[in-house]
Amino acid sequence: MTVGGYEPPMSPDDPMVVFMMNSPLPLTVPKRKISGREQLRMGRHVIYSTSFADYEQQIRKQLQTVLGDHGFNHETDIQAITVNRIPHGYAYPYLGLDDPSWPEGQAPHELGRAQFGRISIANTDSQAIALMDAAFDAAWRAVQEQTA
Repeated sequence: MTVGGYEPPMSPDDPMVVFMMNSPLPLTVPKRKISGREQLRMGRHVIYSTSFADYEQQIRKQLQTVLGDHGFNHETDIQAITVNRIPHGYAYPYLGLDDPSWPEGQAPHELGRAQFGRISIANTDSQAIALMDAAFDAAWRAVQEQTA
């Protein structure tokens, strides 16, 4: 994809950006039922408690495993690794099996995004769904609160 001044790689010798994503959830299920909310909380904990060194080791191992037989060497072929440790993908969407039906304006995300003086909350958590358009909607709502 060509965007602005960015040109994609045109040959195998050109450098490229590789996007990798991890959405951890509990790998073992204990004997007790785990709600969707608890599973997402556990996933956020994994994200925050994993060190950069561990992320780097996992990335290098995964790329070496997939590409090593084709001449890739993680020690010389990786120039940089950036880790965005942001669990926005875990904004909690209410689940009919686990959550009650709250009265209008009383759901946790609605109470949590209540304007406080000149502070407005705008993130996917304030919309209770982990989608980019929800982040845009939250930003629009927050701006409207501040300019009202």
